[in-house]
Amino acid sequence: MSYDHASMLCCGLGPTFGALQRMEVSAEETILITGMGPVGLGGVINTVHRGARVIATAHNEYRAELARTLGAEVIIDDSSDDTLKKKKELTHGLGVDAAIESAGATEAQQLCLNAVRRNGQVAFVGESGDVTVKISDQLIRNGLHLHGVWHYNLNDVPALFDVAIKCADKLDQLITHTFPLANVIDAWELQLSRQCGKVILHPWKN
Repeated sequence: MSYDHASMLCCGLGPTFGALQRMEVSAEETILITGMGPVGLGGVINTVHRGARVIATAHNEYRAELARTLGAEVIIDDSSDDTLKKKKELTHGLGVDAAIESAGATEAQQLCLNAVRRNGQVAFVGESGDVTVKISDQLIRNGLHLHGVWHYNLNDVPALFDVAIKCADKLDQLITHTFPLANVIDAWELQLSRQCGKVILHPWKN
């Protein structure tokens, strides 16, 4: 395995891999992933690898297209007023089986809580945000299971390596730009522009 691909086991594939493991997501389920930054894009790779269907939210055309390339079946602009309605329509009104929130934004967090079916699951991997949970309507009466996931259990590292090996072509697509360490400012500015997937620094290159 290349160093580039090995580095994706951390903040490329890691957080959403841990979320999918925690929720025991299986093939044929429909999963909502909010936020198509590098972590959310890694979530598309992980989820498709399991054979599950991905509905993703994105308002950045570059990353929406990248998510589609990585295997997301449907991309919905999360800035639209009828985002939740569209997600319900895509699941025959039932809601998605599980959701992974990787945007770290209050609106996206609330969308996940409202988009999952009865007894569904939501994993929060995006840092930041401040969301109000309706205990009666969302948790008790809807039976939601909420998970806070930072990364993954170390016992699952062999399984994560297996994903990286089998999805090597997808990792090549996820890593859209590389820079020598001397150009770290350029790399940072590109990341801020969001016109990229995963950006890698190569300390050993000029």
